[in-house]
Amino acid sequence: MNWVILTVGSLLVAYLAQLAHIPASWLIAPLLVAMAMAVGGFRAKIPRQAFTIGQAIIAITLSQTITPPILAEIAQQWLPIVTVVGMSVIAAGTSGWLLARYSPIAPQTAAWGSTPGGATTM
Repeated sequence: MNWVILTVGSLLVAYLAQLAHIPASWLIAPLLVAMAMAVGGFRAKIPRQAFTIGQAIIAITLSQTITPPILAEIAQQWLPIVTVVGMSVIAAGTSGWLLARYSPIAPQTAAWGSTPGGATTM
C-alpha cells in the first residue's frame, strides 16, 4: 500500500508543481514525497532492476538537452570548463583528506562523501 501512496502522491505533487511552473517538477516532487514518507516511517528498498531503470530514464531525459550548439560552445570554451572541473576535484580531494585526517568521521566515509558523485558509493 505504501508503494501506491508513494506513486500516486509523487504523480499528484509533480503535476501540481508543473502547473505552478516549478522547474524539474517531475524530478523534485517525487523526491519530496519520498522524503516525507521516509520521515513518516516508510522503509523499503527499491529492487536493483527498478533502480537501474530509473537511472536510465533520468540519463535519457537529461541527455536530450545536449544539442549540437551546446557541444559547440563546450568545444569553444573548453579551458574554463576543464579548469573549474579540475579545481572542483582538487577541492573535494583536499576536503576529503582533511576530514579523514582531522575529524572523527570514518576515513572511508570522509573520502567517499567528499568525492563528487562518490556519496552513492557509501
